[in-house]
Amino acid sequence: MLVDDLRSRELEQDVERSVRMRWEGGELRLSFRVPAQAAAPAEDWSPFLPAALLAAMRRHEDLELEGPVSPRLLRRSELIQSAYEAWDPDARRCRVRVGGETHAGPRATGIACFFSRGVDSTFSATADRVEPGPLTHLVFCDRFLPMQHRAVREEEARRTRAAAELIGLPLLVVGTNFRELTDMLISWEDAHGPALAAIALLLGGRIGHVVIPSWADYRGLGACGTSPLLDPLWSTESVELEHDSTELGRTAKLAWLARERPELLRDLKVCLRENRPDNCGRCRKCLWTMACLQAAGALELVESFEEELDVDRVRALRPYDLQALLYWAQLCHELEGDPRNDELRGAILHALRRSARPTVIERVRRRLSRNGRFDSADPFLGPFPPAFSDHETRAAASLLKEGRPSR
Repeated sequence: MLVDDLRSRELEQDVERSVRMRWEGGELRLSFRVPAQAAAPAEDWSPFLPAALLAAMRRHEDLELEGPVSPRLLRRSELIQSAYEAWDPDARRCRVRVGGETHAGPRATGIACFFSRGVDSTFSATADRVEPGPLTHLVFCDRFLPMQHRAVREEEARRTRAAAELIGLPLLVVGTNFRELTDMLISWEDAHGPALAAIALLLGGRIGHVVIPSWADYRGLGACGTSPLLDPLWSTESVELEHDSTELGRTAKLAWLARERPELLRDLKVCLRENRPDNCGRCRKCLWTMACLQAAGALELVESFEEELDVDRVRALRPYDLQALLYWAQLCHELEGDPRNDELRGAILHALRRSARPTVIERVRRRLSRNGRFDSADPFLGPFPPAFSDHETRAAASLLKEGRPSR
């Protein structure tokens, strides 16, 4: 895979950096748009290494970048590939060649956190932070939505700016066509971490430290596109990346927000399945978040769900991957002991039992999904099933059900 032809152009208050990516049988001009005031030096190619590395490994091609990258990042690319190779047997380690090494100047003083109005990012944006210091900026990407969701971009950005004003921090809005790359080559769920890393490195002119919100606590961690094991490895001499604390899970974060910042829960955004700036209240992620809100005693604070929590929809769920099963199992423990939540807890237990005994048709659908021949019902995930969580689930299921390693 060859990455060359770096271009930079000014767009109103922003700067667009783009490169040509070519692989056997295809190519794409990958672009990122960031505020000019925060843009990293134009001659630094470091952001495009995380953007291309996993795709090259999945294509079984070596990776060559025409320009200079961070020596620190280049050294750590071997460790990153080790993680990817362990999480996805179909990924193959590749040789990385670059056109030189960057010479870093003083690190910028800004401290930023990615922010999408979701549970994890809202908590990370508002929780007290001692090291390396309090946040100075929030970062929102208005182009991480699937292509069919672009109609709500302006409203998403408007609501996110309003939430940032409530928090009291300036918002840096960035854009990229990275979703085009994942829709062509790899799972978005696997690749969104490198996308965040690329954006963080492109903001090195103003931001020297970037926080990536955590998505699980210590009990729920597994293979995913963002990870406390992986995210810091994308750091360079100029920008340090941090995966936020994994001390608290989703329910605990919601309970903290309900207690400390209830005004931020009113317009919470978690739904990524439908083309809308609020939440459908029916998809898996909506149901999961609403159940956690109920466990935290905060469901009535959120006004952005179109429908109320439907226990029958929860009962009809079939969580398949290991991480989802662990999430729902953990929530069962959190709901235990409160008679008001007995019906919801019973519905979750029923869904877990159904997941352990899938029908023949459901088993076929899952196998087709793993082979890339079945379109995901969730457009946010894109056309490729997530390889990391799928491999993790198959490995555990094969050992527990069949008593042998998965193939």
